[in-house]
Amino acid sequence: AAARQAAAAGSNLILGPIFADDVRAAKPVAAQAGIPMIAFTTDWKLAGNDTYVMGFLPFAQVSRVAQYAQTQSVSPLAVYAPQTEYCDVVISTLQRSGAQMLRVGRYAAGETALQTMVQDFAVQSGITPANPEDVNSKPAGTPDFRALMLPVGGESLRTLVSLFDIAGIDNQNTRFIGTGLWDDDSLTRNPALYGGWFAAPDPALRRDFEKRYLESYGSAPPRLATLAYDATALAAVLSRTADPQPFSRSRLTNPRGFAGIDGLFRLRPDGLNDRGLAVLEVQSGRARVIDPAPTAFVGSGS
Repeated sequence: AAARQAAAAGSNLILGPIFADDVRAAKPVAAQAGIPMIAFTTDWKLAGNDTYVMGFLPFAQVSRVAQYAQTQSVSPLAVYAPQTEYCDVVISTLQRSGAQMLRVGRYAAGETALQTMVQDFAVQSGITPANPEDVNSKPAGTPDFRALMLPVGGESLRTLVSLFDIAGIDNQNTRFIGTGLWDDDSLTRNPALYGGWFAAPDPALRRDFEKRYLESYGSAPPRLATLAYDATALAAVLSRTADPQPFSRSRLTNPRGFAGIDGLFRLRPDGLNDRGLAVLEVQSGRARVIDPAPTAFVGSGS
């Protein structure tokens, strides 16, 4: 309905919606009216045909942290992930990045035998399991990989890390690596994840925004608020030009990109986005930037 109203009002650009179902419904309306749309969804499948996905996508997050791990000689790596489309993308992105993947383990969502599966994965990796007849026995050995990618977040991540710890793989003998799902302050209160790496926008860039939002509205902003802010700022910058078509495809997809609260970003002709991401390490109470985000896109001419 909102997309139809925007078309009827003669809008030149639509910002939003947030949710995938709403974007799916609005996309044909915007396309028929010839109005580009910058959606805040993370569903990459909705990109294209002048619909631009502004949400945080796994592609750049995975390749960025994998490439950083390679520069630090943290290789080979293993992956343990649920059987989801998101994790399919994570694994295919790792393969394209040139990362040396030694082992991939998958499990079904809601798997009831997950502890046994993690145990088997650890044994395959070279860990000697604890002796079940000796209560003081502990797993021994070092896994044959240097890093373990766990592309899950929240309670799923806490459960997996705990199960791997029981199985003999922890942050003392491997480097845990994640995706943007790790961009969650609650993880900094979990010592089992300390030392873990993930790629995300530099949090320092959004602190002033969060402070001003809190002062204005009395609560912390939702994480997606910066997407809306950056999209609005992009629209404002383009609208101030003398170009009679400020929101043309060529202007929206300027290869030099735009600087936003979440750092450098650019919209691509295929409707996806690129982001200049930092690499962060999970530490007590915070995630610390260990490799700063780029200030320009390679090959953008800037």
